[in-house]
Amino acid sequence: MVTKPFTTSCTIEDELLYTLVKLRLGLVNKDIAYRANIDEGLFSKIFHRWLNILYRELKQLIIWPDSETLRKNLLKCFKEKYSHVVCIIDCFEVFIQRPRSFDARAATYSNYKKHNTIKVLIGISPTGAISFISKAW
Repeated sequence: MVTKPFTTSCTIEDELLYTLVKLRLGLVNKDIAYRANIDEGLFSKIFHRWLNILYRELKQLIIWPDSETLRKNLLKCFKEKYSHVVCIIDCFEVFIQRPRSFDARAATYSNYKKHNTIKVLIGISPTGAISFISKAW
């Protein structure tokens, strides 16, 4: 876990709050850094550190249900046509700020969204439980 913040101008709790605000509201780094009265580069470091911490601490909450449990709890609409489905796979993209590095810009540009994004692969059981989340790329 985190023992001390990156800077003395904010607490560990502040860092977590700023990260959750960015995830929930999708504000750009410059906006959050301005509101927090910190450097934009510092906020970027804070955000990435907390993303890694949240992933490490919360990944065990994602459970892959066994086949019997899935069949027993399958919704009626799935039972009729898709009784053997164990996972619905989707990929979603989250807008990010345009990176300064040209290589990073090229790597994160989405022709589909016409914006720089990170991509995440997600698996959902037919009962609605999240059973897999990839690392963002």
